[in-house]
Amino acid sequence: MTLSLTDLAGGAKANLLKPEVMENMATALNQGFTTESNFSFGAMAVDFDITDASGPMKLAGGINGGDFSLGIDKDKVSYGTALKAGSFTASGAEIPFPEVVVGFSETAFSILMPVSKSETPQDFAFVTKLVDFTISEDVWGMFDPGATLARDPASFVFDVKGTGFWKADIMDPAFQMEGAEPPGELSALDLNEVRVKAAGAEVDAKGGVTFDNTDLVSFQGVPAPTGVITINIKGANTLIDNLIAMGLLPEDQAMGARMMMGMFARPGAGPDELTSEIEFKDGGLFANGQQLQ
Repeated sequence: MTLSLTDLAGGAKANLLKPEVMENMATALNQGFTTESNFSFGAMAVDFDITDASGPMKLAGGINGGDFSLGIDKDKVSYGTALKAGSFTASGAEIPFPEVVVGFSETAFSILMPVSKSETPQDFAFVTKLVDFTISEDVWGMFDPGATLARDPASFVFDVKGTGFWKADIMDPAFQMEGAEPPGELSALDLNEVRVKAAGAEVDAKGGVTFDNTDLVSFQGVPAPTGVITINIKGANTLIDNLIAMGLLPEDQAMGARMMMGMFARPGAGPDELTSEIEFKDGGLFANGQQLQ
């Protein structure tokens, strides 16, 4: 095994307390426990050669860089990690073709959330993404030998933020053992970017809603939302046609999917494009101005 790494940099600091205090994280946070760390690195390359009972296996590849961060204090916890431009190749006796190659332009995960009891809304955020994921043609050929589906790089992005607060100290072991009713309230949610792209189709959504936590009737136990979310869909009908041609999607299920899209969406700006404006107001649900609830 070989591993090479360039431009490693970072640091960490913490305010640690006595062990007996650290046993209860809620108490420790309220008494001043904090920790913060940040690391980054440049190009990394790996090369594994493994031999076991099934035979030899090789994994090689690299990424152009990445970073990691962690922070905890009495107000919030934040965690994030990201990798840039990765490509890996695997081969071996148990792989049914000469090699498998996967790649991506970016992958990331991060979270920010409050950790202490509060009576006022606090910021939170959540991001997970895999951008421009590719895989070798040999793998595609296992289920699509005729190349019916588009081989475009696939992406998944879920990037949201909002405000809310906890009614209890969620880091307190006593609370964690109780497992009581939901310990907080969601005040607002914004979709910065929600995107799924694969096999020639793409769905993206943006918008935001606020929540009335005093109204648990209009949406059957869920705090009533107010706001607008816009959804755009590209290539869905072409993808459905391709799945039918491949025998992966029965005609009746395809018809149901198309009827559902017709109920919630209207034609978009280009061919095989749909758009939908989902609005929550006055305890009701509207799609493109038509009330559904």
